[in-house]
Amino acid sequence: PKPLWKSSVSAGLNGNEKDGDSSLTFNFSGDTRYEDESQKLSMSGSFNSKQSKKPGEPRKFDTEKGSAQIRYDKPIASKLALFAETDYLYNGTNSSGVNTVDQTLGVAYPLIQSETIDFTLSVGPTAKWLGGGKGCSSNSYCGNTYGGGSIIASLLWNPISSLQFKLD
Repeated sequence: PKPLWKSSVSAGLNGNEKDGDSSLTFNFSGDTRYEDESQKLSMSGSFNSKQSKKPGEPRKFDTEKGSAQIRYDKPIASKLALFAETDYLYNGTNSSGVNTVDQTLGVAYPLIQSETIDFTLSVGPTAKWLGGGKGCSSNSYCGNTYGGGSIIASLLWNPISSLQFKLD
């Protein structure tokens, strides 16, 4: 039988030092997906940080980003599903809008579905909120919620059972 849960975790660490200049990069990501004949649930998260230091200067963060996503799909017809998705983005190097949350509800249509490929197009209204950061109080957009729409293309390709590519 096809497994209901599929999960993966990856992490990386890279450090360099040359002529007194140093850098350290850290990456972490995790993904889990549940799927049966009546529903799909996917959750993922990642964090990426890069710090550098030059001689005589304090250590600084060049990159400090994270993300989390949760999505639920419920089929309502043979080729149509309702979905709910929440995306959270963190960018610690921003002076305002450090945190961003997108929440989308809509319909999803699988364009290609096979044993190795799942390509889905999703559309729906979106609510977006931006907040956080030292400069948030002086930014007229920061701290507010805005409406809009989303078109989401999602490709999941498993050429072999131990290798998976995902593109959103």
